[in-house]
Amino acid sequence: MYIYKSYNGTIYTQTNGTPIGKSISGPMAGIYLRWFEYTFVRNSKFNSQILLWRRMRDDVLIIWKKCADFDLNDFKQYLNSLEKRVQWTMELEENNTLAFTDILITRKDDKLITKVYRKATHTNKYINWRSCNAKEILIGTMKTLIFRAHKLCDLPEDLQEELLFLKDTFISNDFPPKVVDRVFASYKPGGEKDNAQSFNYTLTLPFVPGFSENLKRELQKQGIRVAFKRGQTLESMLCRLKFREPFEKSKNNIYKRNCKTCNFTYIGETSQHQQNRDRGHKDAIKAKDVNNSFYDHLHKNPSHEIDWEKVSYLDKERNYDRRMIKESLYIKAFDEGNLMNLKNPKPINSVWNEFQSAIRKSTGI
Repeated sequence: MYIYKSYNGTIYTQTNGTPIGKSISGPMAGIYLRWFEYTFVRNSKFNSQILLWRRMRDDVLIIWKKCADFDLNDFKQYLNSLEKRVQWTMELEENNTLAFTDILITRKDDKLITKVYRKATHTNKYINWRSCNAKEILIGTMKTLIFRAHKLCDLPEDLQEELLFLKDTFISNDFPPKVVDRVFASYKPGGEKDNAQSFNYTLTLPFVPGFSENLKRELQKQGIRVAFKRGQTLESMLCRLKFREPFEKSKNNIYKRNCKTCNFTYIGETSQHQQNRDRGHKDAIKAKDVNNSFYDHLHKNPSHEIDWEKVSYLDKERNYDRRMIKESLYIKAFDEGNLMNLKNPKPINSVWNEFQSAIRKSTGI
């Protein structure tokens, strides 16, 4: 599998591994390591010495049975000899303790005791109370870490220490002390009832402090679930972490194209690259397709010419249904009796008519 990366306009090929951050990378790593385990570990001469093998993605917890014939370092060398691109490192327990992912495991007599583990470089920075997030997300962050404390801490004294640490941490992240005390006091492990409400529809909206939560409560009364998404941030406005693809080489656009001779215009949507969509229009004109808006306009006005060199991009939308709705919004916003469009746009609620001037203004055209 080859992955292509673009940086400053230059395209690079990743020949080994999977890309960081892609949804496929985790499952692919899991599939490979599962095959690796059953092929080289379970069928090896060292298998009899492995009392426990537990893997979390690429982290493996092993309990090794010591013997004179097989040494743990020999097992490590064996694993590293199988595939040069997959090399294993090893950490041994110190003072009967070993950190594995976010768990600190302590070996005491014949038991393994666990509690929450944080690296020394952990900043104790979680979501800030004054950040632009719904209150349920802020409270949910607390409950998630409280749940983790109860789940991972075996000893009562470790649990108490972790809860006190979390209280101080959230207060240092500007959470009101009264809110922190109330959430911690009301939390009951396994005692929360499922009060899930059934909804007929789900609406996704950007979060606006002081407005969105009130709107959510009112919509829930009407049987509509509201989910908040991230709105525009300084990072999204100022940072360009990915190479921006030119519109003419991109897909899923709503576009506007004019007649060179008159003020008639055409607004359309396409899932194709713009040059491919234009080629389709030109082929339809040559074939004298009466269902094509451009041919219809040129047939009625033989001396006119379509401006194929200039195109205005109004919006971008991957989802087909939403793209059709947006196309309808732009058609209605730009409709001054001079549209070439033959087909009627997707029907939308008349309430959107109030926003036509704002929609047109947003394009800057």
